[in-house]
Amino acid sequence: GGAYLPLDPAYPLERLSFAVRDAGAKVVLTQKRLRERWSSVSVLLLDGWHEEHPTPPPVESRAEDLAYVMYTSGSTGTPKGVQIEHRSIVRLVGDAAYVRLSPHTRMLHAAPLGFDASTLELWGPLLHGGRCVIHADPIPTGRGLASTIRAQGVTTAWLTAALFNAVVDDDPRHLAGLEQLLTGGEALSPSHIRRALAALPGTELINGYGPTECTTFTTTYSIPRDVPLDATSIPIGTPVPDTELYILDERRDPVPMGEIGELYVGGRGVARGYLKRPELDAEKFVTVDGSRVYRTGDLVRVRDGAVDFVGRADHQVKIRGFRIELGEIEAALARVDGITANAVLARDDGAGKRLVAYLVGKELAGHTLRDTLAATLPEFMIPSAFVWLPKLPVTANGKLDRAALPAPEGKRPDLAQPYRTPEGEPEATIARVFAEVLGLDRVGALDG
Repeated sequence: GGAYLPLDPAYPLERLSFAVRDAGAKVVLTQKRLRERWSSVSVLLLDGWHEEHPTPPPVESRAEDLAYVMYTSGSTGTPKGVQIEHRSIVRLVGDAAYVRLSPHTRMLHAAPLGFDASTLELWGPLLHGGRCVIHADPIPTGRGLASTIRAQGVTTAWLTAALFNAVVDDDPRHLAGLEQLLTGGEALSPSHIRRALAALPGTELINGYGPTECTTFTTTYSIPRDVPLDATSIPIGTPVPDTELYILDERRDPVPMGEIGELYVGGRGVARGYLKRPELDAEKFVTVDGSRVYRTGDLVRVRDGAVDFVGRADHQVKIRGFRIELGEIEAALARVDGITANAVLARDDGAGKRLVAYLVGKELAGHTLRDTLAATLPEFMIPSAFVWLPKLPVTANGKLDRAALPAPEGKRPDLAQPYRTPEGEPEATIARVFAEVLGLDRVGALDG
C-alpha cells in the first residue's frame, strides 16, 4: 500500500538525502554495506527480508494511489519529485499495443532505477508473467549487452539514443537476438538507425518518446526498414493507449496541420504532479479543453500522420537579434557526410554569445563545414567554432550531458578568409583589442 522512491547508490549522498527528506520516506530498503548512510531513518536490509516478513500484509490498492516518486533534475538546481500513480503504470504496460509483452517476454533491465525507463523494464515483463533480466554492468557497453542478451535469451530491450548510437558505432551485431529494441530519450540519428536495421534483420526498432511526467512513453513509432537516405529525423509516432496529444501555439490554440507547436499531453499517464511544488504544478500541469494536461516544452509537428519532434522550446536562442532553433543546425550537421553525432550550444564564455558545434566522426576543416552548411543555413545560424570529440558526453541516464561539453580553445577559427599578419602599429593595436574582446589568441588584418 505504499509508494517506492528509487535511489541510485552512485548518486552523491547529499542528493540522495535530499530526496529521502523531501519525499518524507520512513523506511529505506538497502544492503548492509550501505546501511550507515541512513542513520536518520528506519532501515530494512535485503538480507533476511523474507525471514523477517514471511507473509505480506493484505493490501487493497486503488488506481489513484501513489505508486512511486521519481526525482528528476530541476532548472533551478533543486531536484523535483514526480508523483506517478498505479493507473499510469497500468496504462503504460497493461494494453501496450506498441510492444509485445507476454509470459515469453525476457526484458533487459539496464536503466538506472531513478530513470523512468525502469518503469517499462520492470513492470512490462512482470505484469505479464515474463522475466526481467538484470544487466549487471553499471555502465552498459556493447560487448556487455551482447553477453547478457545471448546468455539470458533477452527478447526486448530499451536503450537511450546515446547508448544505442555508441553500441552501433562499435558493432550493431552486439544487439543480435533481440526481437524488439526500443530507443529514444533524444532525437534519433537516421544513419545509426539504418546501420542497425541492416545488421539486425530480425529486430524491430521502435522510437519511444515521453517525459517522466507522462510515465515513460507518450508516443511510439515502429521504424520501417527502408529509412530514406535523405531522412533528417525519425518521427516519434503516434500516442500510446489512453493518451491525448495537443499541439498548441503560444496562446494555447491548436496549430494548423503540419505547423510547429508545443506538445501538451493528457490521459491516464499524466503524473499526479510534483511533490510539494505547487508553483511548478501550476506552470507545467494546465487545463486545455477542460482536461488536465502536461506542458512538455517540446516543439513538434504532424507529418504523414505521425508526430515529428522538432526540438525544445527552450532550445531556441537569440543571437544578434535572430531567434535560432539549435535543433535545425544539428539536423543540418547530421546530413554532412562523415559526421556521426553532433550537438550545438549557444555559449557565452565572456566574449559574447556564439554558436559552438560539437562533432564526432571524420574530422573536417572548419571552412569546409561552413561552406557545406551555408548551402542550407543562413549565415547567422552557422557555428563560429567546431569542437571535435571522440564521443559526446552522456549523463548517468544515458542522455547528452550538455553541461560537460568543453569550451572551445581560444584559437582563431579556421575561416574562409586566411590569416594575414597586421602591418604597422595601428593595425596591430586594433587586432590585439579584438583578440582580447573575442577571447582569441590572434586576430588578423583584413585585406583592403
